[in-house]
Amino acid sequence: MSKARMYKRIVLFYAAVLSGLLLATPTYAGVQEVLQSFASAATITIPEISVPTAVDIMVPGYMQQGQSLGLYNQTEEVFVPFITGNASPVEPVSVQRIDQVDAELSALVDKRHDAHVDFEIDAASADSRVTLRYTFERPIVSDELSMSLAQYVVRPTLVSIKVGTPEGMKYVLSPVAPTGNSIVFPKTEGSVWEVTLVYKQPLRLTELAFQTEADLYMDVPIRFLAYPGRNYTLFYNPEVILDQQLGEIGDLRAAMAVQKGSIAAGQLNPLYIPADSDMDGRTDANDNCPRHANEEQEDIDENGRGDVCDDFDLDGHVNAADNCHEVPNRDQADTDTDGIGDVCDGEESRVTERYPWLVWVALGVATAVFVGLFLLAIRHREDDGDTPAANGGPAQDQPTV
Repeated sequence: MSKARMYKRIVLFYAAVLSGLLLATPTYAGVQEVLQSFASAATITIPEISVPTAVDIMVPGYMQQGQSLGLYNQTEEVFVPFITGNASPVEPVSVQRIDQVDAELSALVDKRHDAHVDFEIDAASADSRVTLRYTFERPIVSDELSMSLAQYVVRPTLVSIKVGTPEGMKYVLSPVAPTGNSIVFPKTEGSVWEVTLVYKQPLRLTELAFQTEADLYMDVPIRFLAYPGRNYTLFYNPEVILDQQLGEIGDLRAAMAVQKGSIAAGQLNPLYIPADSDMDGRTDANDNCPRHANEEQEDIDENGRGDVCDDFDLDGHVNAADNCHEVPNRDQADTDTDGIGDVCDGEESRVTERYPWLVWVALGVATAVFVGLFLLAIRHREDDGDTPAANGGPAQDQPTV
């Protein structure tokens, strides 16, 4: 084997190994992207320490409203894992869909962002809607509904809220277009609440929970491992929930020498940038298709979803990822690999298929070249045998015996 071929095989082998490792490695949003997703931030002050030490801080209830926090080591530019202490928020006994009472919706109120609930669009209607009923063991007092969205998801177009009374369900908030992830309404008391969401694009919520007075004034303790000489900031009130790349966390609950830290009043996060997931210049909240760039916001059927996010032919592929928008083709077959599905490809891009006679011309030319080379070889052989001796000419002198 030549050295060049051996080197080529080595390069291909390592390229394959590297590709496999990259595919097998979980992906996270970049640190800067996560920082930019939080609208607010607060500086943390820790006591003087000489070794890594567990530190407790009390996070005010209003900072928990976004239901997701980011504890950031400013010095080393990394997010820090932490644990949350005991708190006793008022949680509903049940959350049900009015049209599907057996639907599993506990993820909406579990205060975890690795679980979510999907609400699909109704293809037969311009507006999709769902009504959720929250039932509490005892009446709560609330004036805010907190909503957490997964990435690439647009807020509902309308939200309305009702509360149960002896006379029946009554509006406390008529349908309004949310401008943020918190929907406020007049302070109301009740044990049965209904939330109606109207949406035009598939909706994925990680949390949708009523905030009570108890939640607002309840400080929640969090504990983390602090290091000497580091500066820490707490980020809160995220627009979208992004995964943070966190290191290993020790057994903080078993820590004996725990120090008390403090947290300053919150302020606007100077790094905050409204989410624009597809980077088309339209923020997600104002983008009719946040997953696929569409700066022009074209919406030919005026259904509130950008054309690139629609599935005109109902074959399971949105237009942005469909090689034939108007004719169903689930297999996306594209024989000539020209980016146009076979079922709607009116022009064959492969030259040999477009001009089938070229194959015969090529075969004819190849045959002619082969025959020509064959005849030249014969002629050359005959010329090599055409010596003077072969034609009766004088022979070369022979040695005398």
